[in-house]
Amino acid sequence: MVNSESERKNICCLEGTKKHLMICYPEKLVTSVIDFFRTRFTMFTEVYTHMATKGAEFLLRDILVKAEPYFRLNNYSISSAITDPDAFQLLTDSIIDVIEFSENPMLAESKGLIHRFKGRDLYMPIDSPWRLDDAEEKLLENMSEMEMKQALLQVARLCKDDVSFDVERFILEELIIEQRLIHHGMKRENPTNFCRFLSKHQILTSESLQ
Repeated sequence: MVNSESERKNICCLEGTKKHLMICYPEKLVTSVIDFFRTRFTMFTEVYTHMATKGAEFLLRDILVKAEPYFRLNNYSISSAITDPDAFQLLTDSIIDVIEFSENPMLAESKGLIHRFKGRDLYMPIDSPWRLDDAEEKLLENMSEMEMKQALLQVARLCKDDVSFDVERFILEELIIEQRLIHHGMKRENPTNFCRFLSKHQILTSESLQ
């Protein structure tokens, strides 16, 4: 049994070197590895966080959250189904259809959201006409969603007479704030700097272990 951090480091390091054990790649794959991280970044910016994707994601989340108290899978709630294999295997994409066609009247709110989802009436983003500077971004990083909503409420109360809807209810009950940081896998670090590439000569000899 490994009892200390130093023992773990000794096990993971090559004897006589400061190099730790890791998967290595041939030098000819450098561009492929760079492309992998670039593709990851592109998928996050253009697909995973696209406004339509996020609109559908949050809508589906609300469908399940509102169904949670009233919908059961083998007597398990949606969130607790992962604790039972038989219930968990029922937790598939078809759960949306099962909720939609359920005769339980308590699922009416979820059914209404399912109708929105299938009609492509997705949640819409609020696009900001301005960009934050570094100080403002740093301030927001340390604020929770509720703290941001409280700050918005203070501003909204000053101009609530100028809008035609209940702005306070909108902020507290309908507005979704998501904080995200999209990067290449290691925040400000370049992940390829932490990969180990070997020349053909190193692969065929023990030079890479020296």
